[in-house]
Amino acid sequence: MKNSKLIVFLLALFLISICACGPKEKAGSPGVEEMLKMFPVEAKGVFFVDVDKGMITEMVRDIIIEEAQKMGKFSEKTGIDLEKDVHYLAAAFIPVSPKNYEGVAIINLEYDKEKILSLIQEKSQAELATEDYERITLYFSDKQKTECVVMLDAFHIAVGNAVGAKSCIDVLQGRKDNVFKNESLSALFRRTDKSTIVWAAIVDPAQTLNMPTSQSPQLKIAESFNSLTMNLDYKNKSVLVDIKAEGEDVEKNHQLAQTLNGFKALGATMISDKPELGELLNAVQISSGDDHVRISANIPEELAHKLKKIIKITPE
Repeated sequence: MKNSKLIVFLLALFLISICACGPKEKAGSPGVEEMLKMFPVEAKGVFFVDVDKGMITEMVRDIIIEEAQKMGKFSEKTGIDLEKDVHYLAAAFIPVSPKNYEGVAIINLEYDKEKILSLIQEKSQAELATEDYERITLYFSDKQKTECVVMLDAFHIAVGNAVGAKSCIDVLQGRKDNVFKNESLSALFRRTDKSTIVWAAIVDPAQTLNMPTSQSPQLKIAESFNSLTMNLDYKNKSVLVDIKAEGEDVEKNHQLAQTLNGFKALGATMISDKPELGELLNAVQISSGDDHVRISANIPEELAHKLKKIIKITPE
């Protein structure tokens, strides 16, 4: 699973989760810190979704019903009700080679192992490939055996790159330190608001997110930033977004903010036929300071519903 696909999946899950309502019990009740402790020390970034927290934000009921209907086949095949069975989702960016980071997601949920394996078999369109690693089985849906699904225990499934998944197994079995032993990432955790529905903390973002900085002068500037944090939340009938890139070069901070505002202005000229996207751009604020660049947005619930109609978020 490439990082871009992983991020899209996590954002989709967030959008689904804020459309649900009603508190529920958590499988295994791991908590934020216990979930993060499943990732290895070499991880350079973490993305976290508190699905339960999203579920208690009341939204329009007809949207809930609509999404439930769209997910009917998925729920039938897996036995997973995304409104009731999924509780937490965390993902880490883990090095699989010196210059390549891939994503591994760990999901806290209630699930039926046999139904999950049946779906993997269906998607693979071939004999299901497996590999035993330290008494835990990895299931592969690709012939190259790079992407896998792992049932870590009764309440946790890992999905993503096989090298990263094995590192998570090493952590769980005590052969490797967890992510809290990573000094730079742990320091960033302390500066990150972890109370929101979705949050992320990433060190060396240009490298960790595999940004093609050599191919674009605009992206090259991303190499000057030490860290990236992101928060998405829902309060007062609005979706709140806050993204902060930390860098020590004041001039480059200002330059990136100018570039992003230029992209924003250019985008506005290209979406005149989609007023909802125009409203979204108007809600986005981009600024810079001595040590950071910030992107923030306050998106009213009404606009979020409009955007939902033109963005497909339901998994196949």
